[in-house]
Parts: sequence; structure tokens; C-alpha cells
Amino acid sequence: HESGPVESPQEELPVVGKKTLPLVKEDEETYHYTARDTEKRLKRSERTLAKAPKKPERTSTGLDRARIVGQVNELYIIVELDDGLVIVDQHAAHERVMYEQICDTSSSGWQELITPVTLDLTSKEKVLLEEYIPYLEEMGFGISEFGPNSYVVTTVPALLGKMESTELVHDIIIDLLSTGRVKNDTGMFDNLCKTMACRAAIKAGAECSMGQMESLLKQLDMADNPYTCPHGRPTMISFTRSELDKLFKRTG
Repeated sequence: HESGPVESPQEELPVVGKKTLPLVKEDEETYHYTARDTEKRLKRSERTLAKAPKKPERTSTGLDRARIVGQVNELYIIVELDDGLVIVDQHAAHERVMYEQICDTSSSGWQELITPVTLDLTSKEKVLLEEYIPYLEEMGFGISEFGPNSYVVTTVPALLGKMESTELVHDIIIDLLSTGRVKNDTGMFDNLCKTMACRAAIKAGAECSMGQMESLLKQLDMADNPYTCPHGRPTMISFTRSELDKLFKRTG
């Protein structure tokens, strides 16, 4: 991997009506997530990695052997390398890990919700959801009509782990519908995977312990494409020692 900022591939922004939606849908004000929530999300992807078949050797990012300096603003992880440093966006990094796991284990089974999730939709949302239902069912969601414009979700993919709150299910469906219609089957399935990954990943505002940061970097190092999140944003930006020297106008 070359040093310096990672170039983000350009992706077409989803459009609803005449409004262009942003690639990153995060709250303007960062919410503080509990250590328990962070641990649960990281352990979920750790377990999936442990069960996954070994993949061919790939070029290491070096993050699994780097020294972690610390966390900044409960979002960025600072890592020291032999010749410089790397800044990792924790949400983008875990989103990449989750996205690859979700795409690879789309038929990993389902689990029944103790409390089903009811969705009250507009007529337009209902039409769009009908198009997504085959892909949601393939992934492990159980969805059925529950009234004129209402649906009930009774099962979710097993890879989402134990459901202590149904809020995640509701958020995934609403996010999916907010992106509007996607042109083809591949695009619809990929959009579902991206939406699930974004909602399942650790968040901005999640304080991470040293062990949690180590786990995340090891998981990212094992990803097929560790340098960008599914939406094309960089997961990390690196600086060599010489680049840092130039920034500080060091000449000797």
C-alpha cells in the first residue's frame, strides 16, 4: 500500500426524487456509545472471522503488528509504524469488515425475534419494500404483511448476533428504503449488504479500549479490501516520516 492519503473510488450517489443523498449517513452530533455496545459489535465480527474458512495469503497492511498510540475524539485510532503513522476511522474500518462478512455469509441462517418489529410505511415505501423482500428473505429476514401499509419482521440473519434491541432491525429497513430504487438485482443485494454493515459496525462516539482497538485492526488487516469502506471512503490515511517532516518544515 502506498503511503499518503488513500484515494477514494468515485461512486454514484443514490438519488430520491431530485434530492441527492450523502454517502455517509451519520448524525451531526456524535452520540456516546457504551463500552458494552462496542464490545458486542466487535465480538460479533470476531466470531464470524473465527468460523470463516482461511483465505489465500494477501499483502498485510501491517496494522496487526503496529503500535497503537491511542484514540482521538472516540472515532480515530492513531497507529505508529516503523516509518510514520496511520490514522484509522474506526467506523469505516469495522464497516468494511462487516460488509465482507455479510456478503460472504448471506445464507448463514436466521434467528427468531422475541419481539417482532412492526413497520408502518407510506404507499411508496411499501412498493419499494416489496422489491427488496426477496433479498431480505435470502439474507434471513422474515417479513410479512400486517395490514394495508404495515409489515412485521419476525426473523433476522443469524450473523447479526443476539438481538437485545429491535432498533437495529428498524434502522436497517428504514435506511434501505431511504436510498430509493436501485437499478438491478446485484445493486439491490449490494445496497442491502452495505446498509446492514453500516448499522452493525461500531460507531463514531464509541470509546474503545486498547484490546478493542487491537481486535479491530487485526480484523481490518484480514479484509480483502482493507483500505476503503463499502461506500468508498478511506478506512485509513497514512503518513511516512518524510511526509511528516515536510509538514513541519523540518530540513535536517
